[in-house]
Amino acid sequence: MTAPRRRILVVEDSRVQALRIQRLLEGGGYDVTVAHDGVDGLERLRAARPDLIVCDVVMPRLDGYGLCRAVRSDPATRDIPIVLLTERRSPSDIIRGLDQGADNFITKPCTDEYLLERVGRIFERLPGQA
Repeated sequence: MTAPRRRILVVEDSRVQALRIQRLLEGGGYDVTVAHDGVDGLERLRAARPDLIVCDVVMPRLDGYGLCRAVRSDPATRDIPIVLLTERRSPSDIIRGLDQGADNFITKPCTDEYLLERVGRIFERLPGQA
């Protein structure tokens, strides 16, 4: 029997970027849902729990840092890995992201291969998963 495909929630306010990331991850064998801001992202992850969240930082209504805090503060979602994918690149931005609960911080632009490799490594490290 084949293992179920991993589910990834992409939270990105740029529709062009969201579509690009969605196509890349789907091409890598993942099921992808897209939300266009942090509030929409929280609604979608509560409706259908993803295995991983890939999230921009700068978004309307609720930014990526706020999404991290909300996910980490809820016992039902606190163990979902979060990757912040953003143009922000200063050391203070990275530290803030990790302090808010992100598991990984990737700066844009990055290569498709790098993003797929980071996602794959996160899934390799999940307990009881291969």
